Amino acid sequence: MLLSHTTEYNTKGVLHHMLLDLAAHFFDKLDDMEDPRLFTTHLPLHHLPDHHVKNGYKIIYLNRNPKDRWVSNYTFLNGKLGIPDWTWNEFFDKMILKDDLQGGWFNFTKGFEKAAKVETSNILPVKYEDLKQHPFSTIKKMAEFINVSYTDDIIREIIEKCSFVNIKQHKYDSSRMIDPKHKSTLFRKGVIGDWKNWFTVAQNEKFDEMYREEMKDCDNYITKDDLYEGWFNYTREFEKAAHIKKANILPIKYEDLKLHPFSTIKKMADFINVSQTDDFIREIIEKCSFDNIKKHKYDSTRIIDPKQQSTLFRKGVIGDWKNWFTVAQNEKFDEIYKEKMKDCDVDFIYEQ
Repeated sequence: MLLSHTTEYNTKGVLHHMLLDLAAHFFDKLDDMEDPRLFTTHLPLHHLPDHHVKNGYKIIYLNRNPKDRWVSNYTFLNGKLGIPDWTWNEFFDKMILKDDLQGGWFNFTKGFEKAAKVETSNILPVKYEDLKQHPFSTIKKMAEFINVSYTDDIIREIIEKCSFVNIKQHKYDSSRMIDPKHKSTLFRKGVIGDWKNWFTVAQNEKFDEMYREEMKDCDNYITKDDLYEGWFNYTREFEKAAHIKKANILPIKYEDLKLHPFSTIKKMADFINVSQTDDFIREIIEKCSFDNIKKHKYDSTRIIDPKQQSTLFRKGVIGDWKNWFTVAQNEKFDEIYKEKMKDCDVDFIYEQ
């Protein structure tokens, strides 16, 4: 849709006949296509045409968390022609733990992630979860990567047309040919986290152990910390600068504004050399309470929300992270924090 500048569904066309994963001789059909040429594949990086990779032609590399991906594989393959009639437990032992389908998810992921970090590469990593949770910004990033013009309205229309429900209704499923009853089973739920309904606790622990070993040299979601060059770099740089005598930097923590608003705002007023009264500070505290800000502050980030809803102001509380971090994630983050901040003297409040 981005390339064609239309939100009309392309149910078949040239690509419908090009099952690149299964038949290499379809590659010669690429010569019949007009530029810009687009094709999709599940193949790992090392099985793609050498000249495509070496010449820096663009690749959008799409991945999904491996647990949901394996559940999707199982429900898709189950009952298909030529596929063993395995239970989920048998599939876990014989497929997931072996991880050798088309070279394996771990090899597939590590290959693309490593290549994407090479400066001369032209690879854009995209996560399925980002397309689900942040469709506007993710599709915008894809449009900019392939150098196509777009409008916010076009992106919103693409989001609507490519919603899972709409794709399930309108997209032709060529995998019908390997289903005994020629049924479409490609599009099932499309949700994030359905793996929890399939993995037992023991299987989850075994897979997590396998993941840690396989991916120990590959950056993951939280250890990467590269948004705007990362929170750790941001914090260390300001804290270091604030300790220089000639610096004119006042460090302020959100938690201090929440717990000690009067003294914190008074400190800010003194720092910028403005006169203030106690009554005026109390009025500022009232007007700038989270509830009042949420009601009266314009949220400019609406423009990147598909429904133009305000999502900038949510709870504003201290300690809500406890409802999101698992014990394992918390331990992992604490380990990262201690290492990254070992030379930085700054304390934060984590609960109220």
